[in-house]
Amino acid sequence: MQKPSRKEWLRLKKMGYADVQGQEGIAVESMYQGGDVYVRNQLGEHSFLPHNIQDIIEAGIKSLEKEIIPVQKPDIIAEEIRKSIELSQGFSVISLGDGEMIAMAHDLLLPTKELIQNPRFVYPELLKHSPKGHYPLLHTGITIPNHTVRELLTNNVLEADAVGIPIARYPTYQGLFNQLAAHHKWPLKKMLLTTSAIGYRLNNTPIYNELLTNHKVLLIGNLMHEAEQYFKNQGYTNIVGSIPVPGFDSHPSVLEKTKDYDFDVALVAAGVASNIICVQLAKRKKIAIDIGRLIDELLSGKKSIKR
Repeated sequence: MQKPSRKEWLRLKKMGYADVQGQEGIAVESMYQGGDVYVRNQLGEHSFLPHNIQDIIEAGIKSLEKEIIPVQKPDIIAEEIRKSIELSQGFSVISLGDGEMIAMAHDLLLPTKELIQNPRFVYPELLKHSPKGHYPLLHTGITIPNHTVRELLTNNVLEADAVGIPIARYPTYQGLFNQLAAHHKWPLKKMLLTTSAIGYRLNNTPIYNELLTNHKVLLIGNLMHEAEQYFKNQGYTNIVGSIPVPGFDSHPSVLEKTKDYDFDVALVAAGVASNIICVQLAKRKKIAIDIGRLIDELLSGKKSIKR
């Protein structure tokens, strides 16, 4: 079943009705269950509020204005990186996607026994090659249950200097981040939050060009050997080397290997392991940025470093 197009969503918001069948019926019921049903349950059967869901949400947000937390734009994060360089301090930029969130939430907010029944998180094909009781969490390199890793990633959120969070309010994106923040009582207003796409978005500023031009840069990730040659071909001569990251559990050995290099900045593209690596390198007064899949875009020619 394909998702309705934006045009179809707008039509259904305007003219959807309760007993429509098929895909349209699912879409209309989803909109109702996701909004108006909450209003109905709050009011009960014998009360009527003559406002649509958009007006009610707008009024609710206005009443919560004091709780709104800024999600910083890339130019603000870039400026924080420049300040850290001037002060000879470390600075880490990490991103939280659904993989990181599921890893932090398993057996805390989401039981492992429920997660493994969802092919979105654990492919049945992967289970065939896993020891009994071990379940590979899709795209993360992490096997659940693993409460040690769960706590490591959770603590890491507070240790990072800038944390990219999901903007999309889907259940396992910003919805799950909100649940984790409430559970752990994270001091969100004191944290430097940005979008989880910060690795891409920083390239809308000239910060990567500045770092690659003026500082010694170490590349960390499985595509970084190829990236090393790419950057050199682009005229960046300050690349000191590249280190592959064969899996999440390799992050301790990767961090040990970084000690063999003289560098100021680390650009990291190593999945969930990037978060651990970046935070630890910042403690050694390095600038460490999880650039995510920007490196794929650069190598494919879809993007280039903004100068």
